[in-house]
Amino acid sequence: MAVDSTIKKYRKFQVGRETVHGTEVAAARIIRALNVTWNDHGSWRKYVPQYDIGRMSLDPDVGEITRKGQQGRVETDLSFEDFLLSLLCGYKGGVAGVEQTGGEGDYLWAFKNAPDAADPEPDSFSAQFRMRNANGQNYDRVVPFGLVSDIELSFDEGGDATKLNYSFFARTARGGTEQVETAVIVGTITGSGNATVTVTAAGMNGSPKAVSVAVLVDDTAADVAGKIRVALAADADVGDFFTVSGAGANVVLTAKNTAANDATMNIAYTNGTCTGLTPDATSDDTTAGVSAFTEGLSLPTPFDIVAALDWKLYIDDAWANLGDTQVAATLRSLTWRYMTGIDPALFVGDGRLDHSDYRVMPRGAEISAEFEFNGNAAIERAAFEASSKRYIRIEALGAQIGAGDTKRITIDGSYQYPDGGFGELGRESNGNDVVSLKLRTVADDDDNDLSVEVVNSLATFPA
Repeated sequence: MAVDSTIKKYRKFQVGRETVHGTEVAAARIIRALNVTWNDHGSWRKYVPQYDIGRMSLDPDVGEITRKGQQGRVETDLSFEDFLLSLLCGYKGGVAGVEQTGGEGDYLWAFKNAPDAADPEPDSFSAQFRMRNANGQNYDRVVPFGLVSDIELSFDEGGDATKLNYSFFARTARGGTEQVETAVIVGTITGSGNATVTVTAAGMNGSPKAVSVAVLVDDTAADVAGKIRVALAADADVGDFFTVSGAGANVVLTAKNTAANDATMNIAYTNGTCTGLTPDATSDDTTAGVSAFTEGLSLPTPFDIVAALDWKLYIDDAWANLGDTQVAATLRSLTWRYMTGIDPALFVGDGRLDHSDYRVMPRGAEISAEFEFNGNAAIERAAFEASSKRYIRIEALGAQIGAGDTKRITIDGSYQYPDGGFGELGRESNGNDVVSLKLRTVADDDDNDLSVEVVNSLATFPA
């Protein structure tokens, strides 16, 4: 048997969109992730008082947990489809896809918050995370009330796929519960032979599985139970599915993986060729199984990655002119980072140690870019020196959807250069002079500062 260590390739992250914030729902979509960082205790705080009680230990007494909550981060390739999760749960909730060309399945998802609108009313999600070892044992966690705190996408001239990273917070994580069945052996063997034990479980190979157990005359119930435990643990089907334990006359089977309660799970025993046992066809349901993972989801399709070189950059002088002036043969790399302004809210008297709601804070985007120094870079130096607003569009186009629109991600914004926004000159890359630019969103008026549009073939998300 392989070591018990979990394996990265077995990780799985899947989500469901909640109807009511904090009310857990089953997962509806597997998220293709390059890496998921999952911290059950990311928001936990432990209060350790330093009482003067005559002890020189670093901590003179045991502390107490005063805050709870989960934090996580997803790192993956940007796709026209899965980008929606971070936008719905971090940028603006309640957005639905609107078909653009009748019957062609080209859906526009438009995300925009006016600068004078406080609450983006984000959707929340329930998240499920699984780690698994080579022996088939799962370690599952689930959290409700997931919200996204920041979104970042980045691409460069040397890369293949655009990268998408986003952080999220959620309520306290829970695991599932392994189902436990107990058979209590009754009787003393009066005639040597074999006892027959039948184990039934949904999902177990060979179920119902009958196992013969050799017993001897005068074996007590505890003796027989011990021999049954050894035989069941040695059986390939039963031993793979259950952890076998117990003491005395008890035979205890604990499912190795969490799952919804299986009403058919059972341990039955009877005399086979032996005599003396009091047969029992029904075991005791010691602990009901509780699932922490939605099984059976298929990888969603379509899933179209946004290539790094698919992006176009436009810089204009007015919101109404966005998309008019493409900046070509200049951009080497760009990172767009959106701070959602969504924070967990805790209140005295709510009877919980994790967040009961969310609060909204200032929100906006930052752009970090590297330009080759040319005429376009010189224009931006002048804009920095004049403290001019810059109206920037970054846009990536994909394949056409039927006879309708092409897949598209368009991010429009009104930006300004902060202190140090136009970087130092004198840096070079591959023999060319380069300069770093940094900008951050600024309200153009009460209606416009930033917007994101996604066109894909999804009528709903995440299902």
